Amino acid sequence: MIDEDFGLKLPEPRDVDSSNAFKNDQELASMLGSFNRVYSRADFADRVEFHRNTKDEVLWVFINGDDTCVGHVGGYKIDHRVGQAEFAVILGEQATWGRGLGTKCTDLAVEHAFRELNLRRVYLDVLATRPRAQHVYEKLGFLVEGRRRQARFEFGQYVDVIELPLMRDDYRCGSAR
Repeated sequence: MIDEDFGLKLPEPRDVDSSNAFKNDQELASMLGSFNRVYSRADFADRVEFHRNTKDEVLWVFINGDDTCVGHVGGYKIDHRVGQAEFAVILGEQATWGRGLGTKCTDLAVEHAFRELNLRRVYLDVLATRPRAQHVYEKLGFLVEGRRRQARFEFGQYVDVIELPLMRDDYRCGSAR
């Protein structure tokens, strides 16, 4: 459990409908740099199955008290040779925003990456138009490493992308919990 109302679990096929709904939410998509296309239910079901079976990823879904998927968190492009992985988190249900869930789940996922997967570096990108998200990551110890100017074209404008890695040596275990 993350708190008294929310938990994490491995994704299941029954999570497709709720996940697909927030993946196709244009307001939410405008905040993220990783996707901006519409998925059919069948396409998204294939995507979920792919992520469930991919060996270089770990993925969990956020669930509410009704066991409904309200978001997901995970590590992607896990490279054990180099000791790094890309990180992503999404809270799809707006009613969950502002409760610290993203921060807590990020902390849990990073701890898993460093302790269980023995990685030395976790990195992510955040759009420059998302200073609140950048602040959350910096609070957990992620540091700005670079800025890719006008690297994304989102909803009619070019947007800078901020690169933020976190090194195992800089991580304060459980700092968000």
